[in-house]
Amino acid sequence: MIDIKTYLFHDLEDSELKELTALYNRIRKETSTWKDKGAVSVTEFSDLIEVETIYIMYDNDDMVGFLTYYVPDNFIHLFFLEATRQGSGLGSLLLEKVLVDFEGETIQLKCLVHNKKAIAFYQHKQFVITETQVLEDDKGYHLMTRYPS
Repeated sequence: MIDIKTYLFHDLEDSELKELTALYNRIRKETSTWKDKGAVSVTEFSDLIEVETIYIMYDNDDMVGFLTYYVPDNFIHLFFLEATRQGSGLGSLLLEKVLVDFEGETIQLKCLVHNKKAIAFYQHKQFVITETQVLEDDKGYHLMTRYPS
């Protein structure tokens, strides 16, 4: 059974944070288009998400994906789903939870310019490219925005 739970960072148990960090590292290694796919420690991962709302997707008791959201800027920071579950509708389900929770808000995220699959996914969810930053070593990104309907 699929379930999505919402946490504030300080509400995560140590065991949940360790499991979430392991999931992040595993998915990042399997699917990330970043050139640097080195593992991050629990402390490094904590620093990335310590001020964010965290949506964790479970299949029964197994963490299978997560999304982090920085409320003051209405910004999706991290969005990861196990590779074997991508294309199954679970990513849409996870994103939809955030869109419902922040209905009426303009929501933004950054997506790597060479991640065509993710760009298409977000465009299908009514995000539009509002800015593009070209960085060195082909690490540019699009700022994508979803305006309230």
